[in-house]
Amino acid sequence: MDVPKVLIGEAGALIGQKLEYERGTQWWTARSQTLGRILCILLAEWKPELVDDLTRVGSLYTDQMWAFYGGLEDGISPGDLKHRLLVAEHMLPDLTPDPQRIDRLAGQLLQVEIPEDRWKRHSG
Repeated sequence: MDVPKVLIGEAGALIGQKLEYERGTQWWTARSQTLGRILCILLAEWKPELVDDLTRVGSLYTDQMWAFYGGLEDGISPGDLKHRLLVAEHMLPDLTPDPQRIDRLAGQLLQVEIPEDRWKRHSG
């Protein structure tokens, strides 16, 4: 039995468990809060009556929330974000695209801090 290899293996397993635990608590909590913030920003402009009752929010809006979270996580440029917002507004029922609203949304969304996923950093 090679003692150094066993100790290194055990240490690696403990580090992995710690990272998984941290991701499971801090990162998931921060991510959930961030997703909620993005959804509320979008709804405040697109469908204000749903902000106070998120149980009525359907996939039409949650799909947009996920799309914008992904874009922000990937470092989307302001121009690309505005384009995505314009496309989204074209797709949403009972909504006419509004350049001023798109500018407001883009400004608010770009202020959202996306939590760093340390798991990606260590596993990539």
